[in-house]
Amino acid sequence: MIGNPDVGETGLNFSASVLQNGTDAVTIFRGEALDFPNGTAISEEDLIDAVAYGTDDPEDAELPALHNAGQRQIDEQAGGDEDAHSLQGFPNGSGDPRKTVSFIAKPPTPGYSNAREAVLSLESDSERIPPAALDQATDLFY
Repeated sequence: MIGNPDVGETGLNFSASVLQNGTDAVTIFRGEALDFPNGTAISEEDLIDAVAYGTDDPEDAELPALHNAGQRQIDEQAGGDEDAHSLQGFPNGSGDPRKTVSFIAKPPTPGYSNAREAVLSLESDSERIPPAALDQATDLFY
C-alpha cells in the first residue's frame, strides 16, 4: 500500500502534498519511472490498472479513458468528507483492473480489510465470534 505518512502502515510513502483533491488519476504501468516523466501524455500502453477520481467535480474529459468502457470517475466526496476519506475497493481487494464500480470513499483502513463502518459483534452462549472472522463477510442481513 502507498500513501502519505499521515496514513500509517504504508509500504511506500510520498509527501502529503503529492496527491491533491480534484480531478486526478492513480495508475499502475509496466515500466520504469524514467519512462514516465511529468507531463507524459495519457496512454493505455503498458497500463495495468487505473482509477480516475474527483471531489464533486464534473467528469474529466480525458482521464476516464484509462478505465474500461462504461466505468466512471469516482467521487471522493461521495462519503461526505473528501479530506478524511480514501478510495477503497470493497469488498477488500475486489474488482477487476481498470474497473471502478467497486470503489467507495471511506476513512482509510491501513493494515486492515476495507470494511463497512458498522461494527458487528456476535456472541453465542459458548463463545464470542472473533472480529477477524467477520472480515470475510460481504453480505450482512439484519
